[in-house]
Amino acid sequence: MASRNGPLDTPEPGVEEPNSESTLRSEIVEITRVASSARNAHEVCAALTATIRRFIAIDRLTIRAVDRPINTVTDIFVWGSEVEGWQQGATHDLSGTATAEVIRTGKPIIVDDVRSKAHSPDHEALRQSADELPALLAVPLVSGGRIFGTLQLRAEHVGHFTQQDLDTTVAIAAAAAPAVENAILVDSQRDEANERQALLDLGNVIVSSLNVESVFQRFAHLVSRIIPADRVAVNTLNPDGATYTERYTDGIAVKERAPGDVVDLEGTITKAVVERGAPITIDVCDEAKQQEVLKDFPGLAPAVDVGLCSFLSAPMVSEGKNIGSVHVRSSQPFAYKPKHIELIQQVASFTASAIAKSDLLLQLERESRERTVLAEIGRITASSLDFGDVFELVAEQVNKLVPAERVVVTTVDEEAGTITDKYVSGTELPGWDLNSEGRSIVGNPTEPVVKERRAIIVFNEEVDPVTPEGLRVSREVGLLSAMYAPLISDDRLIGTLNVKTTAPHAYSQSDLDALRRAAIQIAGAVAASDLHHEALRLAEAESENRELQKVNQAKSEFLSTVSHELKTPLTSMMAFANILKKNRNGNLSEREIGQIEVIERNGHNLTSLITDLVDVSRVDAGNLKLNPSQFDLKEVLKQVAESVQPLAASKGQQLSVDVPDGDVQIVADAERISQVVLNLVSNAVKYSPEDTEVRMVLTQDGAEVELSVIDEGIGISPTDMSQLFTAFFRADNPETRAQSGTGLGLVIARSIAELHGGQVTVHSKLGAGSTFTLNLPVELSSDAAA
Repeated sequence: MASRNGPLDTPEPGVEEPNSESTLRSEIVEITRVASSARNAHEVCAALTATIRRFIAIDRLTIRAVDRPINTVTDIFVWGSEVEGWQQGATHDLSGTATAEVIRTGKPIIVDDVRSKAHSPDHEALRQSADELPALLAVPLVSGGRIFGTLQLRAEHVGHFTQQDLDTTVAIAAAAAPAVENAILVDSQRDEANERQALLDLGNVIVSSLNVESVFQRFAHLVSRIIPADRVAVNTLNPDGATYTERYTDGIAVKERAPGDVVDLEGTITKAVVERGAPITIDVCDEAKQQEVLKDFPGLAPAVDVGLCSFLSAPMVSEGKNIGSVHVRSSQPFAYKPKHIELIQQVASFTASAIAKSDLLLQLERESRERTVLAEIGRITASSLDFGDVFELVAEQVNKLVPAERVVVTTVDEEAGTITDKYVSGTELPGWDLNSEGRSIVGNPTEPVVKERRAIIVFNEEVDPVTPEGLRVSREVGLLSAMYAPLISDDRLIGTLNVKTTAPHAYSQSDLDALRRAAIQIAGAVAASDLHHEALRLAEAESENRELQKVNQAKSEFLSTVSHELKTPLTSMMAFANILKKNRNGNLSEREIGQIEVIERNGHNLTSLITDLVDVSRVDAGNLKLNPSQFDLKEVLKQVAESVQPLAASKGQQLSVDVPDGDVQIVADAERISQVVLNLVSNAVKYSPEDTEVRMVLTQDGAEVELSVIDEGIGISPTDMSQLFTAFFRADNPETRAQSGTGLGLVIARSIAELHGGQVTVHSKLGAGSTFTLNLPVELSSDAAA
């Protein structure tokens, strides 16, 4: 603290004893002359201070101007000891000050110890200097019969000022007051001229570039020339209506309020300004006021934390639409006056116009860039039918359109409810394999894209860090923003286009629109590529099919030839064996006759094999023809049971037939249906143990008949079940190997059933028997009959 030297009752060196009226009068004349010739308020106030100090020992002198309409007082000149918060140029609430009391009474005052008044609510402002400068002397500054301010003297010792000090101060103040007011007026006019020039300069800066960002620092500097500002910020509203973006900032840094930051609109001055459509001033001058303000505007907390306490904000309006707000902040309390409100409105108008033009330019540039990129994507995708060959080039173009460290094209199987990454470019994700088994759509960030066919933006920090898995992994590698767009071709969803980048809140609605348009173009290329691959696959399959047809035709011709060549000598062999077996001359022994029976039996087996081979070749060639007629299916079952009965009896088996009452008339090829039934029943008997039962159960349900052949045999394993109807297949177990067979019977049976429009199915469990079921329509269709 600055203080005068020596005891209170001894004047400082240079301080004159004010006992000479002539000396005081001469000083008053001199100060009047100096004040009249001074160039500004500072020079007038400095001369006034020098005069007072020649007569009175003081520690602090303050000249204050009053603004009654807004009930504030401004320290226009300060000399001496510092008092926190009461510096030159600072503006304060008038209430509770000594100035308020002088103006109210119109009389000068002396306070021996302001601490005696500091406890009073009416003198709350005195508390800040009560302990350090307890002595106070205040006189009004009067010009033209009107009090426009006060002259205040302070000292560090109680009871310092005398009545003579008061009289001297009143006399000097009365002489200098008109000059002080005039100087203040001149300064005010000079300030207004400076403001007009600054506004002109602001306009020139704004129109000097269509890119506001490039001139914002100059812009902020000019704003600070006319409006107290330790920080200048411009916010623009986002299309979502719930957030704004810190577009430009300059001055004191504020946490979470840097250019590009997206801020929730709720609880901010920006929201209040936009809703009211008018400027707002807020002062946080003490802790109580701070708590009150932060309750209504919690968004101000970061600014308050760095010492900003005066806030002035104005809405930006362009073509009748609120687009954001302009903010100036000061660390000085009560920094903003009505003229600053008028100025901030003009600044906001300039800024709104500039941002509208800048945004228009950015939009035109973005549209031009987008058209160029989309045209290049079209050129690239048209250069190849295989999208995989050009995907990396397409990904490069997508990155020119929107920020994208990772670009993914997926395929979607809506029926299975899965999604698979098919093409990937950029940052790799740990454990994320290309073309791996499809992931479930449910819980995947692309779920709304697939189900609602709309593009979306996702910010990872807003998602649970555990699920969905893809977002968790993305976050681990630093990918914090993502966009997903559907790939739709011919009104069919074929996949999604996904992009991710490292910046938080990186994507806007315009970015999403651009990605959606790129997805429309890419979808056609992906669909065409899929068709190309399918065509290649079909062509390859057709080629293989033609080869198979040739092989089948050759096989059929071979089997036909072989069967013909085998049947002719086999028929002769069987005929001669039959003659020999009769032993008409009686010259054969029983042993020889038994050997002839073996020849005959094996001849029958060989005939059956040749017949099966011919039937299989006809089925493969599509040449198996049906000879339909109407017959009673019950008669077929009876004949089959009679033919199989000897075999069943030899094993002690019981063969039962369960049929409905009355005829079961069907139209089919009776011989072929008998072949199917015989195959199923004989298999059941052959592969069932002794002393078991084989049942035939026939039912009719409207236009369909069903025959179930049920045995208590060895059963069929799941592995064998999958190959049961494959040509030449026989289960690899001792029970099967013990029985003769070609492995063609079931293949032929199923083929005959299908030619009739029916089917053969099986249900079995290893060791628990089998049930073979033949289903047939009652009426043979015209297609089957042909």
